Amino acid sequence: MQQPDVPLLIQQLNERIGEEHARRLSFYEWMDEHTKAEFINGEVVVHSPVRRKHWKITDLLSSLLSIYVRINKLGVIGTEKVMIALTRNDYEPDIVFFNAEKQPLLKKTRCCFRCRTLW
Repeated sequence: MQQPDVPLLIQQLNERIGEEHARRLSFYEWMDEHTKAEFINGEVVVHSPVRRKHWKITDLLSSLLSIYVRINKLGVIGTEKVMIALTRNDYEPDIVFFNAEKQPLLKKTRCCFRCRTLW
């Protein structure tokens, strides 16, 4: 904080954050349900389709977790195409868990769900 260029660095950082926010808003307008894409560290990352082995494992894990979560009334499990928004990044994890507290906030018309980061 004692460096003379700190105000300039803060200004540059704020500009970069503003630019990243604008790119993120553009990403929200661009993305659709047919494209697997994520917004990571200010960049759009488009993913290729997964191999059969991957989706079969994901399907099995999702089924097992969903049954366990439902029986124990813990919340809900989401799979493919459920986008979660963290502080700077938006991800489409293969499997995501929303606890019972978060579940009522998951609106049917939303495609991106805000999550708290753990760090």
